[in-house]
Amino acid sequence: MERTEIKSILEKIRELNDDETSMKVLQLVAESMAFEQLKALRCNTEQSKDIKAEISSKEDNMLINISGISVNSKPRADGRYQGYVTEDDGRRKYFYGGSVEEVEKKINFYRKQSAVVGVKHKKQNTPTFNEFADDWYKTYKEPNLKIKTLGTIKNALSHARQAFGGKRLSGITVDDVQKMLILMPQGRTRDLCRQYTGQIFEKAKIRRFVKENPCDGIEIKKYVKKHKPALTKSEQAEFLAHLDKIESRYALLFRFLLSTGLRIGEALALTKRDVDFEKHTVYVCKDVVFVKEERIIQTPKSATSYRTVPVPEAICDELKSIVGEDIFPFSYNAVNKAMQRIRANLGFNVTIHTLRHTYATRLEEANVSPKVKQALLGHSSLEMTQNVYTDTQTEYLESISDNIRNVFNAI
Repeated sequence: MERTEIKSILEKIRELNDDETSMKVLQLVAESMAFEQLKALRCNTEQSKDIKAEISSKEDNMLINISGISVNSKPRADGRYQGYVTEDDGRRKYFYGGSVEEVEKKINFYRKQSAVVGVKHKKQNTPTFNEFADDWYKTYKEPNLKIKTLGTIKNALSHARQAFGGKRLSGITVDDVQKMLILMPQGRTRDLCRQYTGQIFEKAKIRRFVKENPCDGIEIKKYVKKHKPALTKSEQAEFLAHLDKIESRYALLFRFLLSTGLRIGEALALTKRDVDFEKHTVYVCKDVVFVKEERIIQTPKSATSYRTVPVPEAICDELKSIVGEDIFPFSYNAVNKAMQRIRANLGFNVTIHTLRHTYATRLEEANVSPKVKQALLGHSSLEMTQNVYTDTQTEYLESISDNIRNVFNAI
């Protein structure tokens, strides 16, 4: 075998993503080189006598006896020499020639071509993006995540599925992913699409379906979520005054959210067993999500979401008077529509989640320590409590300005 041939085969090996196939090609190269060395020794009259004797004694019918490969040392009745290669499926591929050397050359050429074709075949049969995404979702995500998060993943990946669909993983480039993301509206969904698509390719890389993760080379400006400010004290007062005019349990729910800081799913999951009417506290131990209007109770968002929260006595008494075990037996859509009706009558924006932000800010203004705030809100990190949920409002700063100035009067 010439050096150029060896170099060409080694280059093909580097393109492989399969250790088993790589080792097979290396074995073929080694066997081919060994056989050619053996032939060279046969041609050396002095050094090959013993070798020729050993070969002729062991190979009365076969010249080569490499596993799965054989060449007859004697011609057939028609004068031709015969050899064969055993394929992976057990079938034999036969070769014929006017001499042993001709049959050997045909076999060696076939083996080289098969190795190269095997590489191409391997690449062509890598799974499509959708096939691998389905397997990734069922194997790594579905058993470990909650329904709401799984829904978020499906929604985020819908763009990638539409862009790549039946395209093979190995054929998707950095440019393909970049163009797909650029065409998406900037926002949280785009960031999540990039995140989950990257996870899919990272798993494909580990399983050797691709060499590199194309998402590693993406250049997309990260979406910065708009901050939703808490209600000022005057806005809070106006909001509560409007709730007093409403004769419904939605009004009680909104006052409860504002005074406890619970997430909407945590509040909708509450039952009377979760309330200590003597101590005026509520124990948060579950969450609720709605999938196609089906009410599904699940565990809270995280381990730190399990917590006991104080409830104003007046609100606690109202909860006690509710008929039935479920305190707020509403769907999320119904609650959201009720908030929309209230917002339409106010001169400022307010959402369900605004009430949680407002609760955190009122705690800050009451000089509640950051760690206590974190516990009450059920946050896993103090950074989330301080940087995302707590506002330092101009109205509050003005109310304490004299106190601040008094601290530095002596300077």
